[in-house]
Order: sequence, then C-alpha cells, then structure tokens
Amino acid sequence: MLKKKEMLKQLSRTAISILETYNKKEKQGVLTLYQAQKAALAQIRDLRYGEDGKDYFWVNDLSYNLLMHPYRTELENTSVYDYTDPQGKYLFRDMVKVVQSTGEGFVQYEWQWKDDPQRTAPKLSYVKEFKPWDWIIGTGIYLEDVKAEMARMEKRFISTGIFILIPIGLLAGYLTYRQYQSEKATKEAMLAYKHTKEKYEAVFLSSPDPVIVYDHTGRAEYISPAFTRLFGWKPEELIGSRIDFVPPENKAETMQAIKLLYAGKTEHLPFESKRLTKDGRVIDVSVSAAMYKDTEKIPMGMVVNLTDITQRKIVEEALKDSERKFRSISANALDGIVMIDHEGKITFWNKAAGRMFGYSENEALGRDLHLLLAPAKYHSAYQVAFEVFKKNGKGAIVGRVTELIAKKKDGSEFSIEISINALRLRGEWCAVGIIRDITQRKEADEALRESESRYRALFESGYDGMFLLIDGVYADCNLAAEKMFGLKSEKLIGTKPLDYVPAKQAGGHESTRLWHKYTEKALSGEPQFFNWRQQRFDGSEFDTEVNLNVITVRGNLILLSVVRDITGRIQSEKRQAQLEAQLQQAQKMEAVGTLASGIAHDFNNILQIITSDIQLMKKDSQRSVEDLEHLEQMDREVQRASDLVRRMLTFSRKVDPHFKPLDLNHRVSLASEILRRSLDPMIEIRLDLAENLKSIKGDANQVEQLVLNLGSNARDAMPEGGTLFFSTRLKMLTDERGKPPFKLSSGEYVLLEVRDTGMGMDPETKEHVFDPFYTTKEVGKGTGLGLSMVYGIVKAHGASIECESEPGEGTVFSIYWPVAAKVAGEVEKAKEVKQPEKGKGETILLVDDEKAITDMTGQMLSEFGYQVLTSGSGEEALDLVGELDDPPALVILDLGMPGMGGSRALKELLRIEPGLKVIVASGYASEAKIRESLVAGAVDFVAKPYRFVDMLETIKNVLS
Repeated sequence: MLKKKEMLKQLSRTAISILETYNKKEKQGVLTLYQAQKAALAQIRDLRYGEDGKDYFWVNDLSYNLLMHPYRTELENTSVYDYTDPQGKYLFRDMVKVVQSTGEGFVQYEWQWKDDPQRTAPKLSYVKEFKPWDWIIGTGIYLEDVKAEMARMEKRFISTGIFILIPIGLLAGYLTYRQYQSEKATKEAMLAYKHTKEKYEAVFLSSPDPVIVYDHTGRAEYISPAFTRLFGWKPEELIGSRIDFVPPENKAETMQAIKLLYAGKTEHLPFESKRLTKDGRVIDVSVSAAMYKDTEKIPMGMVVNLTDITQRKIVEEALKDSERKFRSISANALDGIVMIDHEGKITFWNKAAGRMFGYSENEALGRDLHLLLAPAKYHSAYQVAFEVFKKNGKGAIVGRVTELIAKKKDGSEFSIEISINALRLRGEWCAVGIIRDITQRKEADEALRESESRYRALFESGYDGMFLLIDGVYADCNLAAEKMFGLKSEKLIGTKPLDYVPAKQAGGHESTRLWHKYTEKALSGEPQFFNWRQQRFDGSEFDTEVNLNVITVRGNLILLSVVRDITGRIQSEKRQAQLEAQLQQAQKMEAVGTLASGIAHDFNNILQIITSDIQLMKKDSQRSVEDLEHLEQMDREVQRASDLVRRMLTFSRKVDPHFKPLDLNHRVSLASEILRRSLDPMIEIRLDLAENLKSIKGDANQVEQLVLNLGSNARDAMPEGGTLFFSTRLKMLTDERGKPPFKLSSGEYVLLEVRDTGMGMDPETKEHVFDPFYTTKEVGKGTGLGLSMVYGIVKAHGASIECESEPGEGTVFSIYWPVAAKVAGEVEKAKEVKQPEKGKGETILLVDDEKAITDMTGQMLSEFGYQVLTSGSGEEALDLVGELDDPPALVILDLGMPGMGGSRALKELLRIEPGLKVIVASGYASEAKIRESLVAGAVDFVAKPYRFVDMLETIKNVLS
C-alpha cells in the first residue's frame, strides 16, 4: 500500500507539471489565463493509467467547484460543496480541508467504479494544491484493486513492481515529449536549399499571406513580411529557432501533417487549423504545406503558407448557426410560421401553416396574406393598418399576442392566436407571424410545452437583446444581450437593469426614477417604447431603444424587455443633420455667388459710364483745381466700388484668386479702415506696422477678407467693447514649427498678429475654432464659416496660422506669410501715367448694348485720332461689318450683351473676317469665359470699368 501511495504522489506531481507548463506560458504572455487553463484541463482530461487504462485525474478548486472529471461531466462547472458519497461523507469538503491544512494528502471515500456509473466502491485518492490557480488536482486507486494485487504480490512481486513503474515512466515521458527528432541533412542539400531560397525569395516577399520556410530540423530559415503583419513576431525573433505558435489542441493534427509530408505520402498538404499570435490571440488559418528537396529527392525542409480565415470562420459559423436555428424552428414548430414582405406577400410558409389553413407551400407563397387568410369583412381595416405598418413597422397588434378570426382554404372560419413582430429587411418593413389554432383549448398544456421550446429558439436567435425580468431582476437573457453588454448570461442573471445605466439619462432625468415609471406602466398592461442610455460591463455607454411588455406565465407577471442598440443610427442621424446644414449653407453661398455674378456685369457697366464721364470732364481745361480734386476723389471711389465687386466675387468663388507680390501693411490698413466704419465705436483699433516690411505673395482681396473676418470674430468676443490690435513684423524661424497642414520650415516670414482683449476661448472651442459651421453663437447670430474661411485662405497661400487663447485673457491669431521674392517697396506702385499716342485714322468698331458707353468711349477715341463706328448688339455689328468695303482695323466687343451675345458674335465676326482683330470687354466674365474668348480668336481682354489711358494703350499694342 505504501508503494501505491507513492505512485499516486508521483502521478499527481507529473500532472502538476502540466499545470506549471501552462502557467509559465500565461506569465510569458504566450497564452491568456483562459487559454492556458482550458488547454491544461483538456490535456489532463485525456490522461489514463492502470492495468485497464481507466484510472484518471480530476480537478476542482478551493471554492468547491468541480472543473473537470472525465467520467462525471454532468458535475463539471457546478458546486460540489454539498455532494456526498453513498455513506453520506462530504468528500469534496474533506479534500479542500486537507489541502488548506497541509497542501496535499490522502482522502478515503466511496465513488463510482471507474467508468461504470451503476457501481460504487471504496477509493483512496491523493489530492494536491496548485497554488497559482487555487486548483486541486486529484487521482486515486480503488481498494479492491489493491487487495487483488496484494494477493498476487507474493507470486509476482518483481513483475508487479515493474508493471507499476512502466506506466508511470511512460506517462511522464509522454507528458514531457515536445521536440521533433532532427533529420540528417547533407552539405549538398543545404546548398540546394540556399539556391532555392534565393530563387523564390521574391515570390515570398510579394505574397499577401504569411510564408515560413523551415529547414530539415524544423527551424525557421525565412519568414515573410506578411507573417510579421499577421502574427506580430519579427524575423530576427524567430529565424534559427522553432516557432512555438501551435495551440496544444492543434499540435496532434500539425504533427500528423508533418509526418505525412516527410514520409512522402503526399507532396502538398492543405488543412485548416489554429495558430497563436505574439499577443496571445488565437486565429483560424488555412495551412498549405509542401516539402522541398534536393536533386536526389532528399527532403531539405518545408514551405508553409498560412492564410488568415478567422473572419471567414466566424461568418460561416454564424451562418450555419442561424440556418440551423431557423430550420429547426420552422420544421419542428406546431404553430404556423408565416412571413410577409413590405407588399404583404407571403414569403415563408411552414408545414404547420399548411396543415392549419389547407394551402401547400407552393399555393401560399407570393399570395396576399389577408386576401388569402382573412374573411372579406376584415380586408378594408387591414389595408389601413398595413399602410401604417409599412411606414414605421408599428401597429395595434404588432409586438403582442392577439386573437383573430381566420379563413381556411375550404372557406370555413376559425379562431387563431397570432403573434406578429416587425423586422427590417433591405430597408423595408416586413413581418413574421406565429399562428396557433386555439379552437381546442383542451390542448393548451401540450401547446404550452411546445411554445416554450419555440420561445427559446426564437429568443436566442433574435438580433435584439432580450431580457425576462421577474420582480425587477434579470431572470433570463439571450445571446444578443450578452454581446451587447459584454457579459455572459450567468453574470447578467440576478442583476438589475439599473446596474447598467449612467446616473442620468438624456435631458438630465434621473435614470432610477425614469426606469421605475416605465416599468410600472408596463406592468399595468401599457407597453412602453423609449430611448435609453445604457452602460456595458467595461463602462462604455451606448444608446438603445427599449420595448417593455408584460407577459403572464403560469399566472406570474413577467416583463419582456427587448433592447436594440441604436448607437450607429443616432450617429448616422447626427451626420445626416450636419450634412443637411452644410448643404443648406453651401446653397446659400451659391445663391450669394449667383447674385454677385448677376449684379457684377450691370454694376461694372454703370461704373464704366461714371468713370468715363469723370475722365471726360477732367479733360476740360476750364475746370478749377477744386473741381478737379472732386473728380479725382470720385474716380477713386469708382475704383473702390470696382474692387468691392471683385471682392464679392472672390468671396463667392466666382473668380479665381490672383497671386502677386503684396504690401501686407497696405492691405491691413485698407481693411482696418473698413472695420473702423463697421465695428462698434466702443472697439478701438490700433495698428503697429513694421517699416520697410518685405512683401508677401498673395491675392489682395483674400488677404483683406482674412483681416476682415478676424476683425469680425474679435468684435463678437468683445460685446462690451475693447481693443483690437493689428501688428506686423519680420520673423526669422531657426527651427521647424507647427504641424501639417501648417508645418513651417526654418527661414524668414512676415508675421501678422491679430489680438483682442475679449472673453477668450476654452480648450474645446479652441480645438474646433477652424471647423466649418462650428459656432458658439445662438441660432441666427453666426454661420460658423468666418474662421473656416480664414483657415482656407491661409492654407491656399502656403502660410501658417496659430491660435492662443485662455478664458478671460483674449485671443491672439498669428499668421506666418512666406516672404515674396520682391520687397514691399517694389509692389503695388502706381503705374506711371504716360500720354497716350494718337491714332492714325484707323477705324474702330465699338459693340456694346450700353449706348452711354459707346458714346463716351467713341468720343474719347475720336479725340485721339480714330474713326469710330458704334453698334448696340452682335447682330447689328455683323450686318455693319458685312456692309463695309474694308473691315475695321479693330473691334471692341462687349461679351455680356443680350441677343446672340458677345461670344457668338465674336465667332461669327471672325468667320466672315478671319483676320479681324477683336478686343473683348465685360463687366463680369469668368476665367473660363475669358479663356474661351481668347482661344476663339480674341486678341485681348479688358475688364470694366476701364480707364481711357489703359484702353488706348491696349489699342495701340494690338494695332502695332
């Protein structure tokens, strides 16, 4: 007996070594704790010893839970605290007591005879604690075996001792065997492998799937980049070693595949298995393995291609599971199960429905449900209800059990009980109904048992989380609920709904008070449907729709809670609202642009008339100096009006920006004058502009627009008044600054700072300050586009902008402009006014629908020695040119005329007179329109309002 006890100790220690091996893998991060414990239990479950190979091990923990017993699986994962043997002994309590006292020891009790549950016998077991996991591992011998062996001991003492020791040695050897036996490889084979590697390395590099090349000893020779991407190990971590990434439960099949390959049973072996990643995840893979050999057909190693099929496995399993559940429900249900589409046509009809109504599946599919099954007197009411259902999936009988009158194929009417639920398929509302013939209520008990089976199948297959609540506590839940909350059902059951909600719901309502209100109404028979903010086990919050209905089971009131995760839908709705707001704003901007471009042509024509009149009046030598000063002032205001029109067009993106060297000080000064006239007098504007500032390259209108937008933003930050500072200076950056898209390299920049003494911004507002449509103003007080436009202008100029602000400390915007090639003194100089040269009697045809323009421009041209012809339309100009013996030397053609218009008139003039020189003019024409005219044959373009000196210079250049 002493030797038997020693054998049990040694066997237990050997099994403990298995647990130590997996505990080490868990500590090294190779496996998770769950994976390590699961693999260890699986390996110990399969261990057997003894003469008949039926002696075994079991595992329980210090909390009296039986974790594994190969012959009593029905007790696994249950508490055995109160379990007794036939003699009434609490054997598992004794085991825990022994372990807690000494860490290991023997326990005697009565247990079933090995794998025979019908027989019990006295047993002596040895139990030992595995402290890292608080587990107890045990194994034992039956005293009857000991007695029988002692009777034979005198005759076979030596052989018996050997018989006992051999299984122990074999078991220990089996548990510790982990390495594959190395095969010999010749020098020539290694050389062939080297050539093979070089030849196919390019192929492996380009493979999207992981590729491993093993040598004949099983060590990794090559690992492709795809392997690193999928599994996490870098080549230098594994090259030259054996890769231990096969889960224990898959090692047998992997070893069998390797043996088949090396035995020459097959040249190529594909199979599916599992592998471990560096971070301990288990993934499904498709393994494709093939041997590579030398010229003498001697195996040199193995090439393994791995394809990640984890997602495919998940989808396949989900599809199979869904199909099995659905087929099981429909095939075994005694109730009729019918589905209809969004048009009310029958799309599913099970056998029970066929037996109930008398229609075969072929007769029912595609038919209108209510025309087929409902008496005629109910058709009109159904049609009204179904139209409502198609819009929102709701109805008076949706989501509840209702009694109705139905019609069979033979025309007879009978009572049915129907449960209708809505479901959304391909964007349309459909319905599924479970129908029961309740004519014979005496079958109610049998029908109830079958209903419970159907309930479970339907309950578990639902996409929404479903809960049953008894007295406010979860009594049951489905798989969808487990996934939704991140907890297994055994953890959820017994808890309360309020354990998984934040303290307050949307709108600041207290969750506890609101939930009690909903449940009280639902228990009173009033179904509740409401939005509810919930929390997962990890603390993350999500939005749901909850449908609360009361059901009665065996006289007990039970709440059925159907929970749908609507987080994605709410996000989509918010995004949709944002897109709609953006679309509305874009439409407003387009309207502004359309209005601006429509006004521009007529307004510039008016300005042309005014400036022409002014220029003609200035030629009168009899006018006083004071009159001439007034005329000069008027002429400057006309130019300002013209600039304003162009600024409007630039703002609405109806004209392209024109980049040129600019004096930033000049542009800031102009914009500040506009701000002084438009801002509240309580806001003081101060300028600190550096002298001899270098120029920047930019669009004048956009730069001024930037200054105006920043000034308007500062105004809103100072409702009670304050000071707005504009300063410029040259800034030398010695290091890189900022981050994309405003990353600046070292060098020289022109710095513009715009600082206010306003209320400042909090961090959240500062983070979104440049976002389109983001505004802190109330509705109707802002578009959220001002600083977004500033952002766009800065980015378009290759500049950089920074924002510094603290609540109550004001705000500073710093814009770094790249220095242009020229200095500021060289830009924006007034053109030197030269006395235009007179013409030599050339004939010029003026074509414009504004008679005042043709009259005054014609007068000017006549005074400078040109013969002038005028025309008010394109049609009239064509007739006039056709009547002339000699074509005019030049045509000045307005593009924006009514009738055939300037563009068509240009083409027709050049068609009848191919060599004709034409200058096109317009109060507004897009860049594309101007390019089109020049391509069509126009020699130049002049924008209205033009000055006579500029027009005369253009005429001279064209004629010469």
